[in-house]
Amino acid sequence: SRNSQTVFNVSLNSRFFWDGRAASLEHQIDGPIHSPLEMNSNWNDVVSYVKNSPAYAEAFYASYNGVVSEQNIKNALVTFMEVLLTPDAPFDQYLKGDHDAISQTAQLGWEKFQKLGCVICHQGQNLGGNLFQKLGNVQDDRLILEEQDLGRYNVTGNESDKLVFRVSSLRNVARTPPYFHDGRAETLEEAIVIMAKLQLGQELDAASIIEISAFLSSLTA
Repeated sequence: SRNSQTVFNVSLNSRFFWDGRAASLEHQIDGPIHSPLEMNSNWNDVVSYVKNSPAYAEAFYASYNGVVSEQNIKNALVTFMEVLLTPDAPFDQYLKGDHDAISQTAQLGWEKFQKLGCVICHQGQNLGGNLFQKLGNVQDDRLILEEQDLGRYNVTGNESDKLVFRVSSLRNVARTPPYFHDGRAETLEEAIVIMAKLQLGQELDAASIIEISAFLSSLTA
């Protein structure tokens, strides 16, 4: 019912799912396991499947003294996700002092990304992933209102959480279309226009869109 988010750099996030209903990688695994729209399974069946696999039995013997359990399966999955890091993007090299690592256009995009206020929410090592924000912070989003996906409100029941979603990480964002919880934006440029309008109340000129897109592309590792 929502656009799947990337698992790259997922261990750098502090909350998980668009509505932030899971506070750890271990906890978030339960979501797709039990969801009727995803795996539609349960841990008894998962453990049974793993136990009856000769390859898994051998691997669990080597790593977990042969104990196949929900806890150990989760540990294996989390350990895998923790290595899905994509360091040393051109922008990382730029921050370390190599000013030739990204283009002049991308540098201008980085300046505008800061001046416009994008960096207030998309901050930290993962450029996002650790905050919540209302979609339509400045201008109401008619599309989301029509969809009736109330975001974090569905988890907390707090009126102030209506239309609030977790801020996504922007690392590798140029490679991960479509964008937003509903996948409405097919291109990075379209996503930039929507975010500027809904979150900042800004109508960007074509040059700014190109520059910010170039900066976001420099986050690809």
